[in-house]
Amino acid sequence: MKNNFNFKTEFERLQTHINYSFSEFFTNSHKNIKLYDAFKYAIDGGGKRIRPILTMITAAALGINPEDAIAPAMSIEVLHNFTLLHDDIMDNAYIRHGQPSVYKKWNANIAILTGDMMVGYAYKILNEDKLANQVELNNTLSNALIDVCEGQELDTDFNTATSVSMDDYLEMITKKTSSLLCCAVRLGAIIANSNDEMLTILNNYALYLGIAFQIQDDMFDFNANNIKFGKKLGQDVFENKKTFPIIKAKELATDKDDIDFLNKYYENKINITDKDVNTFIQIFNKLNIPEIAENTIVSYIEKSKQYLSALPENDYRNMLDWFLYYVLKREY
Repeated sequence: MKNNFNFKTEFERLQTHINYSFSEFFTNSHKNIKLYDAFKYAIDGGGKRIRPILTMITAAALGINPEDAIAPAMSIEVLHNFTLLHDDIMDNAYIRHGQPSVYKKWNANIAILTGDMMVGYAYKILNEDKLANQVELNNTLSNALIDVCEGQELDTDFNTATSVSMDDYLEMITKKTSSLLCCAVRLGAIIANSNDEMLTILNNYALYLGIAFQIQDDMFDFNANNIKFGKKLGQDVFENKKTFPIIKAKELATDKDDIDFLNKYYENKINITDKDVNTFIQIFNKLNIPEIAENTIVSYIEKSKQYLSALPENDYRNMLDWFLYYVLKREY
């Protein structure tokens, strides 16, 4: 291990390498039609490259040069951004990473077609270098795509469901959020010719990271900083979503007025206003939901962290540990 190995510096170096690779990709593949403008706009839209960097760190932790994992890294980033394009249409979301979504900047048709095209390019990028274990790489990407779609349907179904348990929620976010993080580490491990046991270990690392990541994202929705990024405070409530703080509040509420309010929300009997968002925040604070969420996040991070001991001791394994805490310091 290097004494001067700095995790943040290496993260930024890999981030720069990914951005440069995408710049080269668009220079070589761009066509003068709206879909390619929208594709480039989505990829350049301000994401931190968490998933592709996770692929590269994982490969490096298992003894491979991180740059050798650039094709699967780019592939998972393209697939991730495809999901965001379609997600924004389904949620009628006008803002993504603090700027107009593809759906808002162009229209729903362009967003749908661009997203569909991005799926094709995710596989095209993954297959261009004729990597070893190509069938396994393709199957891994396919399974993640299927899981994300299933998770998105569950999330949408919850909007009209009158009963959503914490177990239901965990199943949904495992598919919708954790699946792409699991795919990211599996792609890196496959590049490194890892066995099934190591794939399972890394899958669990990413699974619990994803759950922590989504719970934090749910809590962000009620953070006043949302306004700074152009997002509406309590946007999930306006969409009648069933997220961690809402489900936990329904589990814990004992005050009659709070119970009645939450039941009406679950039964879609409230025409949501900003006042109702404030009522949710008051209920959350009364029930210590922010503290419960933070403790739950820490618990899942600790679960994730325990799987790293099975990896060989090196700088990149330690970076996977650092990565857990870095991604949870994000702002949206």
